[in-house]
Amino acid sequence: MRPWVYFCLMTISFAASINARPQSGFYTNPEVDELRLEIDDLKHALNTAQVEINLIDERLNKQNNAAKTQATTKEITGLSQLASTVSRIEKKVSKLEKILEKITNDLRTLSTSTHQTQSKLATIETTLSSHDQRLGEVSKLEKTLHTISKAIGKESPSQTTSTKAKSYRVKAGDSLDKIAKTQHTSIETLRKINNLTSDKIMIGQELKVSENGT
Repeated sequence: MRPWVYFCLMTISFAASINARPQSGFYTNPEVDELRLEIDDLKHALNTAQVEINLIDERLNKQNNAAKTQATTKEITGLSQLASTVSRIEKKVSKLEKILEKITNDLRTLSTSTHQTQSKLATIETTLSSHDQRLGEVSKLEKTLHTISKAIGKESPSQTTSTKAKSYRVKAGDSLDKIAKTQHTSIETLRKINNLTSDKIMIGQELKVSENGT
């Protein structure tokens, strides 16, 4: 209880005790009457104050309720915004998970493709290695044939001189027809004495242009 309200109640109690005394007696004098009037005024002031207190309490209650409602509204709004933000984040996370899953699948496919490519490359390398070995054997055979050819040429110098006069080494741009014209012979003769089955010749190939010194 507020102090001044307590004081007013004590005053009203004192005034009630005075009013309870008889009208004719020691207290029936102007001072007592004036005191009674003051007490009545205090009662009226107390009633007015009590009414104002009640009004103030009602206003405070309304303000408190309004403040609570506003605070609750703010909390609800904040929670709603937070829920919306969480929802957006969850959607983004879901999209990122799908993207990650796609990247993972692409990497798996790429890994498989890379493995297959490596396997094919290994097969190609093996094939090339085999071809290199064969080319090496062919090169050795060519050297052997060249050595044998030189040995045969050294056995008969006169025959070598005659062979040089009767042979022609194919150059770039040559054809069987061109060689036949420049050597004053025919394509048929060149095919026959060189055992050719077609007109195909190679650069560096040595062809006979006449037969038996003719």
